[in-house]
Amino acid sequence: LAQVDFKKIEEQTYNAEEKTRIDDALLFLEDHEFIHENHPILTTDSLISIAKQAKHKFNVDVVIVDYLKSNNEFSMDAFKNSAYMGKMTDVLKNILGTKEDMFTLTAVQANPDGSIADSKKIIRNCTSLFYLERKSESQILADGGKEYGNMYMRCVANRRGMLSGDKDYISLTLDGNKCTFYVSKQPTPESPF
Repeated sequence: LAQVDFKKIEEQTYNAEEKTRIDDALLFLEDHEFIHENHPILTTDSLISIAKQAKHKFNVDVVIVDYLKSNNEFSMDAFKNSAYMGKMTDVLKNILGTKEDMFTLTAVQANPDGSIADSKKIIRNCTSLFYLERKSESQILADGGKEYGNMYMRCVANRRGMLSGDKDYISLTLDGNKCTFYVSKQPTPESPF
């Protein structure tokens, strides 16, 4: 929120203007309800319970699951694990997103080939799925340089809108020192005709 390099905050080497931004960010955080729950084994029932309590007690309207993964109970059974992850996706979308009218967001791991790790049911059950990846040095050069971003995002599943074409993506710049993504200049696709 403060947009001050993490290292400066950690080492307390920020200047007066940055200190003001840090203080303003802290005031913002104090005025808003943020709830963090750590559940190494998350079940659909516990997810629903936590989210509903947060909504009704603190008026929380966003649920972020970081990240959707196997709960160790099913990790050795591919079918049960896939079913579990599909059900968790359904809970996020249908129960929390629709019935409870909450915004839901989660991350999932991808395999080296770009497919979703552990469950095909995630892509079948989600509303929208975006891939976020680092650009290689050759991609950065082909796009026109660093001003065209160091990351890219593609929409590969979307029940409510368009998908990215095979060669379409959104260029982003990740500033890891400030934990911030910026929309960068977008490369212009060249047509052969």
